[in-house]
Amino acid sequence: MNIEYSVTDKEGIDIVAPLWEKLNEHHGSISRHFSFDYSGRKLVNRKKEFLGEATDLRVDVARDTDTGELVGYCVSSITSDRLGEIDSIFVESDYSRLGIGDHLILNALNWMKELSVTRILVQVMVGNEEVQPFYHRHGFLPRTMIMMKIDENDTTGS
Repeated sequence: MNIEYSVTDKEGIDIVAPLWEKLNEHHGSISRHFSFDYSGRKLVNRKKEFLGEATDLRVDVARDTDTGELVGYCVSSITSDRLGEIDSIFVESDYSRLGIGDHLILNALNWMKELSVTRILVQVMVGNEEVQPFYHRHGFLPRTMIMMKIDENDTTGS
């Protein structure tokens, strides 16, 4: 298996839509309290959030050159106040544990370093704690927990 890495920007973000939707389904399946919030979400809406907050946006992608399939991505951004964020990262389960996620996040972190970003965050959903060792390896430490009260009669997520 040969993996090829490439980079695009906000203009090319739509290429990751199928993988982003798989990540979204995964989050919906593991969310303890907010699974309703993930059903029907589409990248087109999340893309507006990325682009509204970021002054710089980067999309690193990994492709299996044997099959031509996109197998992973990392969307990262920088805001006007120089805050970096790993907004979304995903690697297909058949390709996990091959170093693809490490390669993707390191490229994003190096990009941020080149642009003099000193504060970088990643948000990890409750229920997805299994990814914490991955982020710890790359220097991320827990800082805060955001809690949300929902109306038990509201199952729309609005």
